[in-house]
Amino acid sequence: MKKCLVAILFFIAIFGSYLPYLPAKNLNSKSRVVIFVGHTGVGNNFGAKSSSGIYEIVYNDILAKKLASIKSDKFEYVLIDSSQKVKLKNRPDFAAKYKADLIIEIHHDSAQQIDIDVCNKEKGDKNGFCNKMSGASVFFCSKQEKGSVSEKVSLLIGKSLQKNGFRANLYHMKDIKGERRKIVSEENAVYDTCFYVLKNAKVPSVLIEAAVITNPQDEEKVKHTDYHDRFAKSVHEGIEAYFEFYIQQKENKN
Repeated sequence: MKKCLVAILFFIAIFGSYLPYLPAKNLNSKSRVVIFVGHTGVGNNFGAKSSSGIYEIVYNDILAKKLASIKSDKFEYVLIDSSQKVKLKNRPDFAAKYKADLIIEIHHDSAQQIDIDVCNKEKGDKNGFCNKMSGASVFFCSKQEKGSVSEKVSLLIGKSLQKNGFRANLYHMKDIKGERRKIVSEENAVYDTCFYVLKNAKVPSVLIEAAVITNPQDEEKVKHTDYHDRFAKSVHEGIEAYFEFYIQQKENKN
């Protein structure tokens, strides 16, 4: 037994540097999805103010916690909520500290003030102008190191949101100052926009705008627990579909 141990140690000493690196998560542990709540709560960084005067960060926290509560045998969630006050510039490194395989940022959307004003004048007309700034959208950055993978995850999440009844928010395509975002899927409202974390993270990264809270009709929806459940379920299913695809790709290579 002693001779065997000596032989093993000798092998490692001589050839160890040539062995492939095996991350701990490959040793029967789960992949990891880090969820960041959009905005930090530091200073005035609370995000958009809703039509009823509630800051976006409040709604972000609710949905992020709901998503993080879902269990999976393929991966685990790590929630970084607003109480941790992680600044935007620190988020890529913060995710790396947790050995993230995927980053998800949860936000709620706004619009340009000129359009918010018109929507507010409608006073609840569900078939009018407000519908042009309503629904969910998903963002990734094609210039990121893992941009092609981020796009894959975004499309899967967008598809899952639409399947579960969420409206595709195409407002950011609008040809006005502050918008004109590049869209890669109108059906699923997936945009290619290089927000800071999406561009600078070292792992696939996706930002989700759950609803347009400056639209009073959208905000009314986000106040209800059935909406929270349906949103979290939809995003989770999209992430699961990605990991199933990822695992299948690895198996095919082997």
